[in-house]
Amino acid sequence: DALAILNELPARNVLLVTDQAMVKFGLADRVTQLLHARGIAFQVWDDVVADPDIATVVRGMKRMDTSYPDLVIALGGGSVIDAAKAVIFALAQTRPDAHREPPCFVAIPTTSGTGSEVSRFAVITDQEKGVKYPLVEVSLLPDIAILDAELTTSVPPTVTAETGIDVFT
Repeated sequence: DALAILNELPARNVLLVTDQAMVKFGLADRVTQLLHARGIAFQVWDDVVADPDIATVVRGMKRMDTSYPDLVIALGGGSVIDAAKAVIFALAQTRPDAHREPPCFVAIPTTSGTGSEVSRFAVITDQEKGVKYPLVEVSLLPDIAILDAELTTSVPPTVTAETGIDVFT
């Protein structure tokens, strides 16, 4: 029941970054139900795709900029967490605002292997050029990582197995 820690975090406005699989499997609902029960305003950005590209980051920046959150929660695999990192970072770089505090960033991995929830790295893909760009910056390190082994078994067994092999390699 590691998600219960979300009940202790101060927040007024939350952006949940996730993908369609987390919505389909009901994991996004587990997070939004906690927020709803506390009366916290939230929006769900669920169109993150595997190997997030620059266009995905731009969509996320627009979403985050319209209703700037004080808490960002990334729920999913490494791609979702990397997309959230890139959005927070890129928005801070391209639209700096001295009156806007960086949001608290919580990473909740549902796969094993990438370690994105505990690193200061993110990878963004340029689909047109077929190139992956690593972002390396201290500010990319999530403030909180919520690790719950139960969440890794909530995805299809093949995903659990494939990402588990990543851990060994």
